[in-house]
Amino acid sequence: MQVSLILGLLAVLQIISGLAGQLIVLRLVGVGLQTDAYIAAQTVPNILFSVVAASLHSLWLPRLSRAAQEPASFREEVRAAQGQCLTVMALTCAGLWLSSFAWASIAFPGFGPAQSSLVVLLRAPLFIQAALMAHTGILTAALRARGRFLVAEVSGLTLSVVGIVLLFWLVPYLGIVAAAWIAAGRAAIILVVLSVYCGMPGFCLRSSASGREVAGQLRSLVGSGLFIKSGPLVDRFWSSQGSAGSGTVLSMAQLAINSLATVLERALLVHITPQFARYVRDRKFSELRSLYVSSLLRIGGGVAAVGALFMFGRPIVDWLLQSLLLLSPAAASEVWLICLVLLPSLFVAISGAAAVAVFYAFGETRLPSLIGLGGSML
Repeated sequence: MQVSLILGLLAVLQIISGLAGQLIVLRLVGVGLQTDAYIAAQTVPNILFSVVAASLHSLWLPRLSRAAQEPASFREEVRAAQGQCLTVMALTCAGLWLSSFAWASIAFPGFGPAQSSLVVLLRAPLFIQAALMAHTGILTAALRARGRFLVAEVSGLTLSVVGIVLLFWLVPYLGIVAAAWIAAGRAAIILVVLSVYCGMPGFCLRSSASGREVAGQLRSLVGSGLFIKSGPLVDRFWSSQGSAGSGTVLSMAQLAINSLATVLERALLVHITPQFARYVRDRKFSELRSLYVSSLLRIGGGVAAVGALFMFGRPIVDWLLQSLLLLSPAAASEVWLICLVLLPSLFVAISGAAAVAVFYAFGETRLPSLIGLGGSML
């Protein structure tokens, strides 16, 4: 319970700092064409991270958890995971970045030449950030496998605060591009910090047995994940053709819901996912079932509490949006309404993450991918 509360508190603080950073950028630059371009530029790197990097994290976590008690084997597993992450992310990020001149205008057809040029300009730091955060995810999985849950959270929170200070200093002079490079620099420093805490494991580019197994599972996950998680790209495609600032309003609502999902997942689920893999390893299936059911009950209670707070706290939400972002009452009401519609997805997303973690503990990736594809087509 104590670990859960601490992780939840750190997640809340991280989310607050992340939201504060976004709000500061929007306030300094103003909601309009530049912020629409900034949000659109983040779409493809974010999808790449959520599909490829998150899949690598999920697939390696059970293996690292099973090897956590054997130092030599554990180190080799971390090296193999890092090497695989380096290869996959370098190829995908470089390819998408080099081809961004071709697909930026297709993905965001409503943008004019100036906005399209800004999207392309922002690609480099955002793809660098995605690649670095992918490696951070591997090292975070390694630390969690050994029961060290706080290092990554504290590091991320500390550097988020530093990033906020830099935003106030640099964005007024260098523009919105500075925000993207600050994010990339933050990711680089977090990677160095976690590497030190993991004992500087380095990379192993030679394919290991575990690496080959993960590579086979990754192909099915990436194929389905690109379809399942392409929603933000579709949203940006249509919002780019709307009025100035419409993409920013939609993004704010989605960011709020995603932030709530992150808080609840870290508070209620993150600290027990390594135990799923250990129960499977030890063939303690009754304990596994009990742990899974209890996690669903906790998730349901947490989502219900958030929903109640959200419903009764509408005046506060409207006041914050109008005061901090200078949104009109109509725009603030639109953000609140979109959040309300998206609230039920919180339980689906977090309980789905628990189910997927159990599947991955058994080494099964195709079935959850097929279920996700089926749900996306409904």
